[in-house]
Amino acid sequence: MLHQADFLREVSNTLSYTPYQESLLATCDEHGSLTLEEAERLLADHGHDFEEVLEDPYDSDPTKLKARNAKELLAWLGY
Repeated sequence: MLHQADFLREVSNTLSYTPYQESLLATCDEHGSLTLEEAERLLADHGHDFEEVLEDPYDSDPTKLKARNAKELLAWLGY
């Protein structure tokens, strides 16, 4: 009989986890940019929209934000 701890260890060994930022960055183009739909979905998931980002870029680079650079958008969101 398989002990509960052994079962949980086997299950955790078979699961793979990709952090949110990493999985988002994997969807970028060669310039690190998201499609408009991906950028809008990212922002909507966090309660924001693209217009809000462009109106108030905080300390982010507005040029990179306009290009939908994923790293810059994540930084804007506080990641």
